[in-house]
This record gives sequence, C-alpha cells and structure tokens, in this order.
Amino acid sequence: MTALASALATHRRARFVREELRLADADQTRLDAARTELHATRAATETPRVLVAVLVPALAPAVDAAA
Repeated sequence: MTALASALATHRRARFVREELRLADADQTRLDAARTELHATRAATETPRVLVAVLVPALAPAVDAAA
C-alpha cells in the first residue's frame, strides 16, 4: 500500500509540474521532458496498483479511482 501511495504522489506531482510549465508557456523542450516524466510516473503506478487490487479485491474500485 505504501508503494502505491508513493507512486501516486509522485505521479500527481509530475502532473502538477507539467501543468505549471504549460501555464507558464514554457518552451517545447521542457514540456516534452515533463511529458516524458509524466508517462514514466504513470507507468510506475501500475505494479503497486495491480498488486493491491489482486491482494485485496475489495479495494480494487478505490485503487482504480485513485489512479
């Protein structure tokens, strides 16, 4: 559960940073780097998300909603 919470927090932070850059009209290179980081952090949420959903099926809907 800790790994999932940590991965989700990192992913949310990456989304926040990307949106800040977009709103600040950052150059395309920085936006591309932020998008790459966003995809990497999203991918990092999958393993802990699936583990929690498999090990505790009752939490699957909440886990999917959080992701």
